[in-house]
Amino acid sequence: MHLPQRQGEIPRGLVSDDQNDTFWVYTNQALYEIVVKDEDRDVWKARLEAGEFEDALKYAKVRYAYAQ
Repeated sequence: MHLPQRQGEIPRGLVSDDQNDTFWVYTNQALYEIVVKDEDRDVWKARLEAGEFEDALKYAKVRYAYAQ
């Protein structure tokens, strides 16, 4: 994730809103709400790169059948 920043903008903190399942980033100039969607979308790739193949399959949304 990339947070666009204005000239001279400095991140000051990050807080979580457990009630609404969001995060808030505040800077010296602004307040940003971060909404997480499809959090597990790319977990399979991280597991695959770590060599955890069986775990990667658990997170894969599409299963491919290979002809033998």
